[in-house]
Amino acid sequence: MLTKIEDAYIGSRYLPRKYEKGEVEEMLKFVKEVFKPAIERIP
Repeated sequence: MLTKIEDAYIGSRYLPRKYEKGEVEEMLKFVKEVFKPAIERIP
């Protein structure tokens, strides 16, 4: 999943690409589940 997010970042800057709604929702869910708890622990 992280590779898809990296591809989306690079693509948004350099390579135009369209994503399906399901792909975006899946990536967003992953980010919220994995990164949000880590960020909330930072004082």
